[in-house]
Amino acid sequence: MKNNCITSQESQYIQNKRKFLIYVSGAYMGKDNGQSIDRNIKLAREAAIELWERGYTVICPHLNTQNFEKDCICIYDDYLIGDCEIVKRCDGVFMLDNWEESNGASIEKQTALENGIPVFFTIKELEEHYESIISYS
Repeated sequence: MKNNCITSQESQYIQNKRKFLIYVSGAYMGKDNGQSIDRNIKLAREAAIELWERGYTVICPHLNTQNFEKDCICIYDDYLIGDCEIVKRCDGVFMLDNWEESNGASIEKQTALENGIPVFFTIKELEEHYESIISYS
């Protein structure tokens, strides 16, 4: 059983960390004409869960529009434009291992960089960045 007793300092740390909004970027459709959609959604979901459990607030577009390619009349560009708008509102972008299989993820990464939003390829990079930010506050 987890110990639910935390200090006020720990509580403040958690509350502040929740304010750090992370966008998960990676392949959705992939380069195999959609054969890997379910696998890619699962990978993104697992990363989002880990990031939530580490205290971040997470946007996972894979889950936001899961299977919309079957149910929605929007086209690819609609999602990409929308996703890039979401990226611009985030504090960081976390790249999944499969991001290079996706033109969209490459564009999301470029959007982040062009807008001064840090891009992370590992949890360790993200955690180190966050710790460096709070050490200055």
